[in-house]
Amino acid sequence: MTQKALVSVIIPSYNYEQYLPYTLDCLINQSYQHIEVIVVDDGSKDNTRELMQHYLKMDSRILYFYQENKGLSSARNFGIHHSKGEYVQFLDADDLVSEHKLELQVEHLNNHPDLYISYTDGCYFADKKPSELFKTLLLTEEEWMPKLNGLHYEAIEVLVKRNIMPVNSALVKSTVFEKAGLFNENLRSLEDWDFWLRCAFANLKIQYLDDERAFALVRVHKNSMSQDRSKMYSYELELRLKIQDAIQESSALKAEQVEVLNKLNTRSMLGVLSLLIRSVGLFKVNNHLPLAKKTGVKIFIKSYLKALNDSRKS
Repeated sequence: MTQKALVSVIIPSYNYEQYLPYTLDCLINQSYQHIEVIVVDDGSKDNTRELMQHYLKMDSRILYFYQENKGLSSARNFGIHHSKGEYVQFLDADDLVSEHKLELQVEHLNNHPDLYISYTDGCYFADKKPSELFKTLLLTEEEWMPKLNGLHYEAIEVLVKRNIMPVNSALVKSTVFEKAGLFNENLRSLEDWDFWLRCAFANLKIQYLDDERAFALVRVHKNSMSQDRSKMYSYELELRLKIQDAIQESSALKAEQVEVLNKLNTRSMLGVLSLLIRSVGLFKVNNHLPLAKKTGVKIFIKSYLKALNDSRKS
């Protein structure tokens, strides 16, 4: 490459002192060295601040910021505001990236001026066993990541069905935030899925990089698996209501595309709402009233009947 683009790596961290050294070391050892590493300490109560003093002395490319605890999206947005790079890599404080990932994705973006988001394979590993890699969060070998190469409707259709990648799979142009906005700080989970969706609705090209040397590494440990199921269902329901609004508000979609997307989203909404109803209790009416108000009576009744039927089968 004739000109080295600066890559800003944004690392939100909350009480991850035990994992942060592995994450920082994997960046220091990247084959692509023109980077800045922005660690945003989101109100940690452990020794993260003391740990970072060592790294700040070791490598001038590493920057450290502290904020009161505001959540993952806020910490990422803080990092974006302080970043200077042409490209941005998001990396949670317990995760890693392969040695050549940044180099290959910078080349990918440089060679495709119309591309805004390059993403790679994602691999998962059990805590303290980084050499044993799996394809899923459950540490199994099923392929789940679609290999997307498209604009607008193609990307939207895939993303309405499900998320397409772990957040550290992506390398994005910094200009993406001007067009799609920042991370939604009101979402306590699935904020990355929401962000990719907004990029797709903004007609920003997303493309999979097929190179076995470039991949994201996601650590699986007790904290990463500790989300309450009913909360996760609630988060997805909230996101699906946002998707419903985005479909209706999009002026670029054709009528037949709107119909297909609405069907896909409604089907998934019925499924997640029925799971939420079962998780909070089939006969806890006081908990169901807000759900019926939020989703509409028709969808709620269909979901409740599905929950009853599924409960009988199980």
